[in-house]
Amino acid sequence: MKSILALNVFKQCTWCLKHIGKTTMVGMVFFLICMANYAVWRHVLIPGMGNVNVMTQLGYAIMSFMYGSCVAMLVWCYIRTVLDSPGEVPAAWYPFEDESQRQYLQHDDGYRKSVLEGYEQALEQATPTDGSKFQLAYMYATRPRWCKKCRKWKPPRSHHCSMMNECVLRMDHYCVWMVNTIGMLNYKSFVLFLMWACIACIMSAVLLFKPCVAFVTSTSSILPVWPLLISFMSFVFTASFSLALIGFIVMHWNLIAKNMTTIEAYEKVPIIPWPHDKGGWRENFFDVFGRDPYGWCLPILSPKERQRLLEESLHAPANSLSLYPGDWAPNDHNA
Repeated sequence: MKSILALNVFKQCTWCLKHIGKTTMVGMVFFLICMANYAVWRHVLIPGMGNVNVMTQLGYAIMSFMYGSCVAMLVWCYIRTVLDSPGEVPAAWYPFEDESQRQYLQHDDGYRKSVLEGYEQALEQATPTDGSKFQLAYMYATRPRWCKKCRKWKPPRSHHCSMMNECVLRMDHYCVWMVNTIGMLNYKSFVLFLMWACIACIMSAVLLFKPCVAFVTSTSSILPVWPLLISFMSFVFTASFSLALIGFIVMHWNLIAKNMTTIEAYEKVPIIPWPHDKGGWRENFFDVFGRDPYGWCLPILSPKERQRLLEESLHAPANSLSLYPGDWAPNDHNA
């Protein structure tokens, strides 16, 4: 009897449902990709390359290569984003040099409230010209934080992901389409997926427009209904996804230009000025995509870039105890 109870059937069912849901979502994404590909190749590219005009054949051959390359890139980026780790916080990460610092900054609800109130008051008192606003913003953004769910300290810009049940470095969001958390180590491949998917959807919608018009306006009863219906559905899907992807790309490029994550952009207490700005959109772009232009379009991080990101994220705050310089310190840190 005890052995049966120890099985924890509900836990096993939850695990099965979770992984079945992930598999279903990945299967749905690949089904949509295959459907659009079938429609484009079946009704546009293959007939075009069979044209009697040599120049037309060449044009369609070039278009086929471009379209196939875009689809291959979006599949590669998707697989890397799904399978790559977003970057979990190491279990042994510890931000303090000695125990007195930990006791001073041990987080509880009262302390967190005093931190937020003290930061807002200090910003109001600071002047833009003496540099104190930036100092306050930097100290607030790089303070060590305690995760109540993981029961461990987490570096700056890290957040707890309830889906992974882990704290993720520079977490952006959890993406249901990727069935993975988007974090520091797979953010580049995620953004590249958005770009390649958008290009492929736009190309598919443009190429399928003419066959779809012919399908809608034709009165002939001998047309192959199902293949053309698939083409029409693919056109509607790719056209609508193109618009949605453009919006996501604009949003994430704006975040990259500021070196912000989605979570940081919508935090309740805005940190002004933003202390993680590297000094302009160009340096912020390099922080995500690296400095090698040959790797900007590829969903991979070089060992050097990966090591740099990890070292920057796991670097312990140097001035954790200076969050409230001078007269800005709250009266009771343990409130």
